[in-house]
Amino acid sequence: MNPTSSGHVGIGVVDREVLLSLEPAQRLGTISDYLCDRYAAITDRERPSDPDEQLFLESLHATEFQLTVESELGVSVSLADLVEAPSPRALAEAIDLRLTSPDEALVEGADGPALVPDPGGLHEPFGLTDVQHAYWLGRSGLFELGDVSTHLYLELESEDFEPERGNTVLRRLVARHDMLRAIVRPDGRQQILDTVPEASIAYQDLSQLSDEEAEAEITAVRDTLSHEVRPADQWPLFELRAQRLPGGTTRLHLSLDMLIADAASVRILLTEWAALYADPDTVLPPIGLSFRDYCTATTGLENTTARNYWTQRLHTLPPAPELPTLPIPPGTPTRFTRRTHTLPADQWARLKNQAHQRGLTPSALLCAAYAETLATWAKEPHFTLNVTIGDRLPLHPDTEHLIGDFTNLILLETDHRTEGSYTERAGMLQRQLWRDLEHRAFGGVRLIRELAREHGPARAAMPVVFTSVLGYEMPGSPGRPVRGLGHAVGALSQTPQVHLDCQVVEQDEALVVSWDAVEKLFPAGVLDDAFSAYTALLGALAETPDTWDLTHPVSAPAAHLRVVEAVNSVVAPVPEGLLHEPVFAQAARTPHATAVITPTRTLTYAELTDHALHIAQGLRAHGVRPGELVAISMHKGWEQIAAVLGILHADAVYLPIDPELPHERITYLLTHTDTRTVLTQPDTTTSIDWPTTITPLTVHDNAPWYHTPTPHTPTRTPNDLAYVIFTSGSTGQPKGVMIDHRGALNTIHDINNRTQLTPHDTILGISSLSFDLSVWDIFGTLTAGATLVLPNPGTQRDPHHWNHLITHHHITTWNSVPALFELLTEHRNQNNTPTNTTLKTALLSGDWIPLTLPQRAKNTFPHLQLHSLGGATEASIWSIHHPITTTPEEWTSIPYGKPLTNQTMHILDHHQNPRPPYTTGHIHIGGTGVALGYWKDPQKPATPSPPTPTPNNASTKQATSDATGPTEPSNSSAAKTTKSKSTATA
Repeated sequence: MNPTSSGHVGIGVVDREVLLSLEPAQRLGTISDYLCDRYAAITDRERPSDPDEQLFLESLHATEFQLTVESELGVSVSLADLVEAPSPRALAEAIDLRLTSPDEALVEGADGPALVPDPGGLHEPFGLTDVQHAYWLGRSGLFELGDVSTHLYLELESEDFEPERGNTVLRRLVARHDMLRAIVRPDGRQQILDTVPEASIAYQDLSQLSDEEAEAEITAVRDTLSHEVRPADQWPLFELRAQRLPGGTTRLHLSLDMLIADAASVRILLTEWAALYADPDTVLPPIGLSFRDYCTATTGLENTTARNYWTQRLHTLPPAPELPTLPIPPGTPTRFTRRTHTLPADQWARLKNQAHQRGLTPSALLCAAYAETLATWAKEPHFTLNVTIGDRLPLHPDTEHLIGDFTNLILLETDHRTEGSYTERAGMLQRQLWRDLEHRAFGGVRLIRELAREHGPARAAMPVVFTSVLGYEMPGSPGRPVRGLGHAVGALSQTPQVHLDCQVVEQDEALVVSWDAVEKLFPAGVLDDAFSAYTALLGALAETPDTWDLTHPVSAPAAHLRVVEAVNSVVAPVPEGLLHEPVFAQAARTPHATAVITPTRTLTYAELTDHALHIAQGLRAHGVRPGELVAISMHKGWEQIAAVLGILHADAVYLPIDPELPHERITYLLTHTDTRTVLTQPDTTTSIDWPTTITPLTVHDNAPWYHTPTPHTPTRTPNDLAYVIFTSGSTGQPKGVMIDHRGALNTIHDINNRTQLTPHDTILGISSLSFDLSVWDIFGTLTAGATLVLPNPGTQRDPHHWNHLITHHHITTWNSVPALFELLTEHRNQNNTPTNTTLKTALLSGDWIPLTLPQRAKNTFPHLQLHSLGGATEASIWSIHHPITTTPEEWTSIPYGKPLTNQTMHILDHHQNPRPPYTTGHIHIGGTGVALGYWKDPQKPATPSPPTPTPNNASTKQATSDATGPTEPSNSSAAKTTKSKSTATA
């Protein structure tokens, strides 16, 4: 090295020992100059003139820059250095510190593995890279979506294509690039063939056809080549066709199997094609190695640090984003479609500037925006993206001129579970990406194999991909056409087992974003909505700086939110009064009508309410105060109904306790609720060892504690507590759900109106009193003046007994969980029971409704109308309803429904943002009906946040319930949701 006029050592091959011999200031300046030179050479950008100028390196450039510096200076440079010290001076200081540190050892093997060109072995078979092997296996048909190859289809339009010249150029490229003469043998090794037939471009003259006829011919070729799977063991693994069109232009179609090339290879091919086409006599510099030489040198390399880095994360790395998908029938061809959006050069420049101000590279920015969008549609906000990178190690000066597949994969963890701005999440993603790139020596394919061994193939699948080729201008744009080939007018890529691939590339200084996806795998509209959201986010980040500070910059589609608002706007006057008052009013109108039938007794409305009035007066006489909880512990019978009505008429609150519960649980419930009084039947009075603090009162004819009713003015209001029902609780500790009169009565009136319940109806009440379906059995029936039929105690799963009651009492209405109704249906079908024409309504809720149940039920109950209902105990029996009229074959579940009157139903994510159509979220119930809270629990099930559409000043209380499955599209007339088996709660 010779000093330059500036006093610095001339930049060439920098010698570590010479650097160490320089004075500190001279050494620092020399390293800084060296870094500026290397930056310009690697990025093909202008050399920085200011040593304090920021160097923003895309991952492709950063890894090459890192390897080059380590190789030439023999000092370790981390990718973190390139982020944290992005100027030549700052990076030079970091390098100088390590260069002169006594603790910093010379980087062993900084030159990488030895690469010795082997021209004599050029045509010998050699192994596939990890990624090539994955591509080759993936197309074999052994795996899902395995009927496609890793393939690029490029469609171009040229003004100057000449077939003869084009053939000459193609043949020179085939002769120059070994991998254009390569195949993959059936034994899984690749081979560069010694001789191949002369390559040629299939040419078709369409110039004499009409425009419509020419377009049909273009479409035919496109359909053939866009999803072409060429036999991997037969040359060539590419094809180029040309069609002369009316008007004189030429449409060219390139089909390229990406087993033999990567994105950088395509850039090399297009660049060299342009040079050769412009001047066929051009002599391109020779390439001093082959792809076989490169693979031989890098095969079997093991990096213990990288392996440990990844294998230590096997149990924490999340799965791929679980996006809304549909089952694809076996045998359906896999077809990808492309969505493309271009950010104009000026807008792209503004977006990059905004990213630079926040310390983000353009690729990290775009990947973070992609992750942000996916998080809006994914089932879980913590997932892994499959990031493809070009990983050409600079082992030889000519590596950058090789055609071949140098692809590596990074499994990038992204986490949207916590609050924070988009800028913060993008920064976290970039830091994670650079850490991962630092350990790319243990490639993504190897990691996927380890994940499959540890968790199974399904868990290891990584079908959502991000591909950035920023940093290299791709030829073939309208502003940079390729001589002879022209400019691209269409493109499509595909990869086996990939569902969605986001690709970003710069053309004419603009950003081109493409999503290639298996169209039929996604519900209609999902890809359009998500892609629109992604491109809108990029535009907002470029034009509205405040977007960077938003916590949730991507929201559900506006059209869907309008539908959600509409279906949550069904309001009507809330019924006035207390829950039990309509029953007493009905008794006044029809005192002699039958109210309750049991196997041993029938009560008229007058008899039932008379018992209730005596119970109420007796409770007041025993000191029961307004709002006090009074337990009911009885087996199925008329006494339960009288007790419920009597407690409410006494201005108290009823608390059902199943007498079959363990003694410890009964004691806990009584103690926890400060209950002093329990109403019983004769058998439960004596069979249960009641705590000494409890007064059991037996309900029966002429009970001695009954008191003659006297006129009573209610002291309770509709907003006061009516009943408390204990649920099992997600932790096993029971929770007492507190429901007011107003909410329960609102549900009762709504369901009665929907089912058109009349005094002529008869309802079979099979639900336990401690299950909230019994609330409608009692009050829905008796409010309408109908008859409630109660089965024998202990017949909770006895379809023979139910069927007898249905037939004997001409039951018109059934209300239960789906499993019990299915048990009845199967009993009737298996016993060839004659069809029943009286049962006209079945209310099913609390669990999945089997898709086949509606038709099976219709076979035995031909006049039946099935209703799907749902909600939560915390929301007054039900909150959502769907009449089941049909079950199309493509359905995977029965729809959940639309909110009931004066109630709201929202599907929200972990941050309580509305979910898009078809996605999974958490049910948030609002409006009239939401519980007052949990007994003795300051943590209410309802919170006023987030605000949700509540028209006409309806209540904004909310309750959370189980996770729900995919919501239907926003243009659905029902705006439905289907229930999920997930038990997660918000």
